[in-house]
Amino acid sequence: MRQINHSVTVLRVCREEWLKAVKNRCLLCNHAIPYDTVAIAFIDSATGEHYGDARIVSEVTFGGYENGNWTWNMFAKLTGLTVRELKERFPFEAKLFNHGVCEMYLYEIEPVCESELRSLLYSPEK
Repeated sequence: MRQINHSVTVLRVCREEWLKAVKNRCLLCNHAIPYDTVAIAFIDSATGEHYGDARIVSEVTFGGYENGNWTWNMFAKLTGLTVRELKERFPFEAKLFNHGVCEMYLYEIEPVCESELRSLLYSPEK
């Protein structure tokens, strides 16, 4: 028997964030998604409604002491969110004088249907 340890991370977002993430195929987080995650399930932060799922294609880390600098404008352009929306989503980082010390994780995503999600979870390759 072969054990496969793939998982799905649940992310609570508002509908507008989900739509922009799907359109731009880009998701910004202030925490790293666990390494064994193959997909993200998006649910509404207020109602719990399931919006859809996406496969993680790639990840880039910005900020901290070892990674490249970042700006709100750069993330706004990549994600399709406004600087104001980003600062509301990440209030801790918005309050810092030197926000570059905070690590931010940018994920390239690709929407998947339920059957593709099952395939990702049960395939031996990530």
